[in-house]
Amino acid sequence: MKTYKVGFLLIIAGFILSLIFAVLGIDKVGLFLFFPFIISTNPVSIIPFLLIFIGFIMLFISPIFVLRNEYENKYDDYYNNDIYQNLNQDKNVINEDKNKKNSFGGLIMVGPIPIIFGNDKKMIYISMIIVVIIILLYIFFIYHLL
Repeated sequence: MKTYKVGFLLIIAGFILSLIFAVLGIDKVGLFLFFPFIISTNPVSIIPFLLIFIGFIMLFISPIFVLRNEYENKYDDYYNNDIYQNLNQDKNVINEDKNKKNSFGGLIMVGPIPIIFGNDKKMIYISMIIVVIIILLYIFFIYHLL
């Protein structure tokens, strides 16, 4: 059975078991604003919460298993393809990839303090211009200058 189906079943089982405990009087159920809550002194009432918690964990983990199965099949098809074989034999394509230089830059605004980073002067200058524009817009909007 798929992991996401098991996760849904565990969550539903936890809610049903919690409802059964409330009907039997083991748990007391209430509603604060629109948030439901359960009060109990019986240690057995932890079982529905564990079922729900494990169900949510399985729901979060299930995409990993689904994607792994999909990519394992595509991975084999890719390397058995003739295009991949030709790319390995073509030396020009490999040399072109080695000559490319990647540049990056960015900024983080922590309140009014800008943090600028990058590996290329051009990207750093662009980030500095963006910071100046952001700070000017901030000043204009705060003091109603626009």
